[in-house]
Amino acid sequence: STNEELQSVNEELHTVNAEHIEKMEDLAMLNADMDNLLDSTRIGTVFLDKNLIIRKFTPAIREHFHLVKQDIGRSIENFVANFGIRRRKTIVDNIKSVMETGQVF
Repeated sequence: STNEELQSVNEELHTVNAEHIEKMEDLAMLNADMDNLLDSTRIGTVFLDKNLIIRKFTPAIREHFHLVKQDIGRSIENFVANFGIRRRKTIVDNIKSVMETGQVF
């Protein structure tokens, strides 16, 4: 009857919810592992999205840019602005080229 159907749907929802919770926990552990790896590397790296927004960075990048955790979500263009207009344009164009082609130079 209707109660049995509702009970069945409820059980299915609980199962799906438990699976999602498990996947979220796995992703959280992977993210923590990635953060630990990034924190321990001595290679200055900035991770950008397709719009040149900072997603993550390694502590070693601070030798080149003054970045703090609050800068995550800001455009990398904010940090190359003090290099002068020509150099800034070159840096931004190079970043865009690498992101579009996958070719490093």
